[in-house]
Amino acid sequence: MSNGRSGAGSSSSDPAEYTPEQVAEVRRLKRCKDYYELLGVNRNASEAELKKNYRKLALQFHPDKNKAPGAAEVFKSIGNAYGVLSDTDKRRRYDHYGAEGPQVQQSYRNHHYDMHHGFEAEFDPDDIFNMFFGGFGGGTRVYTYRAGGMHGARAARNRFHQHQQHEEQGGGLSNSYALWFQLAPVLLLFLMSALSALFASEPIYSLYREKPYILERITSKHQIKYFVKPDFLQTYKSSMKSLERDVENEYISHLQSRCYQERNNKENMRLKARYFRDSALLEKAEKQETPSCSKLRELYGG
Repeated sequence: MSNGRSGAGSSSSDPAEYTPEQVAEVRRLKRCKDYYELLGVNRNASEAELKKNYRKLALQFHPDKNKAPGAAEVFKSIGNAYGVLSDTDKRRRYDHYGAEGPQVQQSYRNHHYDMHHGFEAEFDPDDIFNMFFGGFGGGTRVYTYRAGGMHGARAARNRFHQHQQHEEQGGGLSNSYALWFQLAPVLLLFLMSALSALFASEPIYSLYREKPYILERITSKHQIKYFVKPDFLQTYKSSMKSLERDVENEYISHLQSRCYQERNNKENMRLKARYFRDSALLEKAEKQETPSCSKLRELYGG
């Protein structure tokens, strides 16, 4: 092929399904030396920068939208890179040892990073993508990696089945006693939790009208509705000011959580619309309201 696709190797992709630019981008990312370069961020990148660049790259290289040879491999690498760098503990280990970990730290210092070893066994790139985009794409590909890789997972299944066969063939009463002995702490913990829940006092209020919280009240500072039991005034003897502060803090916490989700959904819709040049979807995204964020601005006079 004169358009530079001859390097596809054994790929079965139809050249009509991808562009020379996509091929060039795949090759560029496969030459990256570390996860920071792969995501296009510096080593001091914040969580927000990681998310922003991951969203952009994941949409660009998702195998359902990018058929260039090697795009699926790059998509896996992007998910793996985000999975490591977004986790404080793994990022610290990665910064110290590199992609492969301490056991082979010396072996890769003079080579490019291999983006498909080391930490990658812990991440499923489709799971990470779906966490951001809610299963967008509709494809049927599943790239599942766990510790030990596919062979490790298969070996674990084999060991499980062998253990089952051993039990079915008569592992003896000793195995049953051992099982009960191992389960005893768990059962005891469950029993203690159940008892504590049984005797625990009920909440003083609820943010929602639900039995037995049917009496409506309003906080004095932000006029937040909350609901208490009919006998609240007779039974509650503590500070009303403290109670209303708890009500407002809980209400604001719920608003902040919902606002974050609303803004995240809106931004994801914008990204999809821009990537697919869908003007109707972009218009819908721009018009999509974020009611929880609006309520927060009202509370803080913004």
